[in-house]
Amino acid sequence: MARDIAASDRECSYTEDALAQKLGVSQQTINLWVSDIRARQRTNRNSNIIRLSRLGWTHEKIAEKVGLSRNRISEIVGNTNIGNIDTLLAQGHDMEYIARHFQMDLPLAWALRLQGKTDQEKFKELGWGLRTWDHQEKASREKPSISSSSRKAYKGFFKDFFTLAHKNTKPDTTLAFLNADWYDFESTPADEENPDKSITIFDYQRLLTDTGWKIIRRIECPLSTERLTGNMVQNMQDKRILGTTGRTLLIAKKL
Repeated sequence: MARDIAASDRECSYTEDALAQKLGVSQQTINLWVSDIRARQRTNRNSNIIRLSRLGWTHEKIAEKVGLSRNRISEIVGNTNIGNIDTLLAQGHDMEYIARHFQMDLPLAWALRLQGKTDQEKFKELGWGLRTWDHQEKASREKPSISSSSRKAYKGFFKDFFTLAHKNTKPDTTLAFLNADWYDFESTPADEENPDKSITIFDYQRLLTDTGWKIIRRIECPLSTERLTGNMVQNMQDKRILGTTGRTLLIAKKL
């Protein structure tokens, strides 16, 4: 019963002492029964508090929203500053440990660690590589992926995926698909591109329509130019290569 009460008490309004009195057992016993549930609830609550703080909410407003004191909100937010995270990293702890330590989810822990950094610095911290387009073919040979497939196979993959999604989802399902135009510009000057080797957002729209989806929104999502180094830009300028610095989000409803 204690676990049922704790699980339904998402705001942690029942203290362990109150539960102990309600059920006629010791507080230590209650802790043994519900400590894992309370830890998950506090993690979710603290993550929400930190997100609201990053969105510009005042500590007073957050306190009103989550039902904690303003001082407690300040403590939770202040306990997750970058200096503390850097100290734990220097001690050899990984990001999963840090997320658990601050009672937050892993993506939020990474967001805090990476705030204020340039895109290049974020890529380095995350271990993501940046390759110029003329290195993509070599990369595909070294580690094959869907991106290394032929145009026909690539489109076939997404047609099968959209068909499978349509077949195995509820009638009111909404699908969000984010991708970018891909042109034949691996070291290819713009005026020498072969349209038959390109895949654009219009191809994805047709695939969605052909597999039973109706496009209801098209949202342009620009990428930061910081993802391109000076050398990469110079190389593209010298070879008269057109690059892509944006993606498109397609929102589709199941018909």
